[in-house]
Amino acid sequence: MKKSFTLGGKTYSVTRAIIEAKVKGAVPKAIEKHYVEINGVRFPPKQVIALAAGVPLGSFTTTDAARILASVGFKIQQAKERGEPSEDLFGQYLAGRGLRFVRAERAEADYAVPVGDTRMLLELKRLASSAGNESNVDPYGPLRRLLANARDRFHACPSGDCCSLVLAREAPDVYSDWRFVYGAMLPPVVRDLSMGTRDDPLSAVLVIERLPVGQRRFQFAVRDHERHLARPLTAEEYWQEIDKSRGTERDLSLSQLRVVVHENPLARVPLPDVFHGPYDERYGLSNGRLVRVWAGDQIAKLDGAAA
Repeated sequence: MKKSFTLGGKTYSVTRAIIEAKVKGAVPKAIEKHYVEINGVRFPPKQVIALAAGVPLGSFTTTDAARILASVGFKIQQAKERGEPSEDLFGQYLAGRGLRFVRAERAEADYAVPVGDTRMLLELKRLASSAGNESNVDPYGPLRRLLANARDRFHACPSGDCCSLVLAREAPDVYSDWRFVYGAMLPPVVRDLSMGTRDDPLSAVLVIERLPVGQRRFQFAVRDHERHLARPLTAEEYWQEIDKSRGTERDLSLSQLRVVVHENPLARVPLPDVFHGPYDERYGLSNGRLVRVWAGDQIAKLDGAAA
């Protein structure tokens, strides 16, 4: 049954089927206090209504969204205490792409993700901020310890399984920079990676994080405005730009869940190509050099705007 509702003076109509179709394949945003489960995936109520009706997130409240969803038969549920960031973030990412992870049956890994005829074995860890770490002694130390522990576990994995370390970050940081990850992952004595022995049980390092896309777009818009004016914005003009960005793609609160893949060129088993979301990136070996080998279409747009 179609239900009508009014937001910001405009009237919209939705059905349960329309909502289910609109959110199919969408990446869930962070869940705070409430969520609604649709087709086995948990979403914040506001994200669902924004997708279903095409309205900006900042133009209505969670109470509005919950009322609309309840009117077409969805149940709004209270979020329980949050789990480990690595599990929460990676679970949301996989669910948005129709994948799932389960507890691994063996002790060599935390989770398993079925991919076709093979499976990915994963160890999930929270990547702590670099601030306050032993950066003056060994900036790679904390990350190298995580990698060493993962390799110790993965050595006993079946030879046909790819094994990866998933590092969860709530925001970008030096520890999630691709050059830093490779500096910790690879031995410094290997000069030619294309000639290295491929016997490392670690297939890749995956960094799952929320990319502040709204902040980036806002910065580009301010830059372009200042170029047009041929002068810096005043404080008042800057705050006006912030007000105008609310509820748009330049909203400073807007972020996107994404995965950055760091393929190990010395891996025993390569990582399957399953991480190709619009904001994802993939780094690996190309013509003997470590470079970005693939980027999602939205990352390409951000790169173009930055130029």
